[in-house]
Amino acid sequence: MHESSYSNAVSSRGIVPKIAVSVSELQFGLVRRDSSRILTIAIANGGTDTPRISEIAYSVGVFKPGYTSQAIPPSEVKELAVTFTPTAPILYQDTLTLVHNDPDTTAIRIPMTGQGIKPAVELSRATLSFGDILVSYDSLLTVQVRNRGNDTLLVQEMIVSEPTFVIASPDQPEPGAEIEVPPGDSLAVQVICAPADTGGVSATLTVHSNDPDNPQTTADLTGRGVAPIAYYSSVSYGLSTEKGDDISFDLHVSNLGNYPLHYEIIVDAVWVTYEWLSVSPASGQVAAGDVGLIQVNVIETANLDEGQYDGCLYLRTNSGNDPGIMTVTDTVNVDLVVLPEGTLASGDTSIPVGNSDPIELIDNDGNSLGIIVDFIASGGGSVQVTSVHRSPPVDTTTAVFDPDGRVEDPVYANCYWEITCSLPDGYVVDITFDYSAIIRYHQSR
Repeated sequence: MHESSYSNAVSSRGIVPKIAVSVSELQFGLVRRDSSRILTIAIANGGTDTPRISEIAYSVGVFKPGYTSQAIPPSEVKELAVTFTPTAPILYQDTLTLVHNDPDTTAIRIPMTGQGIKPAVELSRATLSFGDILVSYDSLLTVQVRNRGNDTLLVQEMIVSEPTFVIASPDQPEPGAEIEVPPGDSLAVQVICAPADTGGVSATLTVHSNDPDNPQTTADLTGRGVAPIAYYSSVSYGLSTEKGDDISFDLHVSNLGNYPLHYEIIVDAVWVTYEWLSVSPASGQVAAGDVGLIQVNVIETANLDEGQYDGCLYLRTNSGNDPGIMTVTDTVNVDLVVLPEGTLASGDTSIPVGNSDPIELIDNDGNSLGIIVDFIASGGGSVQVTSVHRSPPVDTTTAVFDPDGRVEDPVYANCYWEITCSLPDGYVVDITFDYSAIIRYHQSR
């Protein structure tokens, strides 16, 4: 009995499991965040009994074995798939522990490491403010597309939402292609703003990339097109004066733009050797939204013969197609008639406040000038009138106010009035012209 018992004991000890694994560690390497990589462990049974893995333990949830218990028959190999799914771009470390019933081997511990990676796009500027840009010119600014992550950033497309702005470089990637930006590196993107008109412009720069958290990152683009816009009180003046009576008038230059208006005036008004026009100042600057005053002087009338003279003021300004260049952009025509002495009659009449009776305008000697004004209401002031005994200076460009549209070939009277006033705005006046009175007036003279 004793021998039989011993023999049975020896026999039972020979039937044992013998477990072994194919790896000593699991190195998953670099894995994109929210992606996965699977490594396999071969678990072999070299013994004569069936071992049982009763537990597979781990502590970090990004590592996950395919099963947590397993029986392995003798001479068989079972594979254990371990999946690494990082949730952040950091280094992960853990130990996979296989608890089993092999009496000759302790629990098997397999170190596991894996690096989560992710690109992280960042723009160096949230806003590209180009400021004031001359119309027909452009301005260039640069924004850096940075990769703050630990994986390669792939720039897939760059778009601006308004054609005033253009991406100058780099070239747009071809469809399906991408621009690579390594971790810690950046891509310089140059944007041009070229306003075609005055006023504010804005757009959005959108960068499409493979950053899973920020696939579209944006920057605001702003700028303002600036240019001067010249506007003149008139571009054609018809003047009359008597021989020897030098006169002057004011030319108002308004700058309706949003950039300083620079001007220079070239006078072209010469008869024989006499230059009969002068200006003051001959050059200057008008601020945006402001009005400049230029005094135009008719001179040398004592040396001019009686008759008609045509002169021009050529204005060189920066209000042309290229605000950076001074060119002749505008012309003011001056038509001068020199009359014999005693031809002109003028007067200055005061206008009372309120609803006064019709007022007949008279010259400085108290004679009627052939004009009656009737104010329904008035804020008071004065009216200055010059009566000229000749046809008014007109040409093919002279505007004719014809409400009925029946005048085809206007005929102008052999007299006209030049009227200026110093009256507040917003009042209505009826004006009556008495041509017979003015003709009688001049015949009497």
